[in-house]
Amino acid sequence: MQMALEIDKESNFIDSDQELLSRLKEGDREAFEAIYYKYIDPLHSYALKFLKSEVDTEDILQFVFIKLWEKHDAIYIATNLKGYLFAMVKHQVMNYIRNENSAMQHNYVIVQQRGTFGDDIFEFAVKNDRMKMLNDAIGQLPQQQRIVASMRVKGFSNKEIAQKMNISIFTVNSHYQEGIKTLREKLSKYILFITISLMIFK
Repeated sequence: MQMALEIDKESNFIDSDQELLSRLKEGDREAFEAIYYKYIDPLHSYALKFLKSEVDTEDILQFVFIKLWEKHDAIYIATNLKGYLFAMVKHQVMNYIRNENSAMQHNYVIVQQRGTFGDDIFEFAVKNDRMKMLNDAIGQLPQQQRIVASMRVKGFSNKEIAQKMNISIFTVNSHYQEGIKTLREKLSKYILFITISLMIFK
């Protein structure tokens, strides 16, 4: 299900790949961000088709976009930007399949150890100024999950929520866990981009 979020980057989508590439070569971060949001979904679907794993797919995409930025000033594309990105993903997917202990797995472990966005989706939103994005996503949850998630954002504990809703703590926790699972799925590509950004824009 597509989430209706107001993302500032959407205006960049009108830029042609040629213009975005030209700006990227000059070190334009907004161009890099526009390229990421323009192609992350099709690249994700392509990699996931082979890897059958969200974790491995995000690992591959993280590797590809970090490399794209690291080589932005010397990048040479003989065909087009879309074809170049898909070729990069395909190459890394094949490497990953051939060697499950590849450097990309190591990179994923490093990112997890660094705790870039924390264990809590709410912590991610607060630290990265994404509360509107989080609230929009919460607003699309089923009613009980939405109430629990909203109260957690306001600082209520599970016990306090259970008392106010007149339900058991077990039920509150169940609604909370299901809500968090949905929120992570909805916000995964935005979390991934912020993870990448924090690694390359130090």
